[in-house]
Amino acid sequence: AVIGGAWHFNAAQAALGSNLGVTKLPTFTVTSQDVYGSTPAGTEFQSGTFADAKMFVMKKGSDKAAYLQDIMMHLSSKEIQEQSFTEANNLPSYKNAKDEFDSMTGDSVEIQLAVAQLEMFERGIPQPFGADTRFNFYYYSKGAPDLIMEILENKNDLFDTDAAILAQMLIVEAIWKTGVRPTT
Repeated sequence: AVIGGAWHFNAAQAALGSNLGVTKLPTFTVTSQDVYGSTPAGTEFQSGTFADAKMFVMKKGSDKAAYLQDIMMHLSSKEIQEQSFTEANNLPSYKNAKDEFDSMTGDSVEIQLAVAQLEMFERGIPQPFGADTRFNFYYYSKGAPDLIMEILENKNDLFDTDAAILAQMLIVEAIWKTGVRPTT
């Protein structure tokens, strides 16, 4: 078994062919012993999901607003989203797409993947990158993925307690929010 994302699909399908299967990771509910910060006990999360979205925006007061609004409405329409899924496997993001879009039915691996992704988004953890356009840049340019990898690999046996993992994740959070790695 391999845990991956939609971006791994083509490589996985090329390697495994008809032996490829898709499933989503299980949900879990946090208890009072698990929670930290503003997350209340009893909150249910979807394993492995960082949910994000694509959107079209235009500058407020743009002198091109009259036609930009029409273009944005067209590109974000249900019909164009469905066409984009059919032609390029871009997931539709309109409400109830999983239930209303006929191409989301069937038992092909591609459809299983699309449906699993849409179901995962229902309980996903929002990515912090959307709150400020700099967050994505900060995260990658300031070494946050390396810090997470240190936790996953338990580098130098430093991350064998919840407190150590939490301390490292607070550093990652600070990088996301400020672009600065805090000094201890």
